[in-house]
Amino acid sequence: MWTEPAYSRYEALLKRLHELNRQGKLDSPEADRVREAMEEPWSQLSEADKALLAGLSSDLSSLSGKELVRDAEVDECVLVARACEAFEHGNWCGLLEALRYTHQHIPGELVAYMRGRCWQELGRSEAAFWFFERAFGLSPS
Repeated sequence: MWTEPAYSRYEALLKRLHELNRQGKLDSPEADRVREAMEEPWSQLSEADKALLAGLSSDLSSLSGKELVRDAEVDECVLVARACEAFEHGNWCGLLEALRYTHQHIPGELVAYMRGRCWQELGRSEAAFWFFERAFGLSPS
């Protein structure tokens, strides 16, 4: 599934870009260098990898406490049911997508934990760590 090492390189650069954004440095020379460095690995990725990384970018916004809100065409109960079904069937990509619509209906520490679990199950331990760390920060117990 992964186009290594391009995926890992892009993933790390994406995380750095989100960190710079949280610091208010998205217009800095460092951010420009990061964006420039992202071009080469991006060109080597499969369409599936690009889709996962686009989702990861959305999820990374939550690390600063600023979830990206997506409007859904179905009600909350249907969305939560989709998330539960994805979890029960081990559909980790499906659960990540469902969480992007339902996060406001679930405690933040649980959303962060579930994202960490998904990325872990998808074999992305570094991304998993970021979300587990967020979950612990929100609820150390």
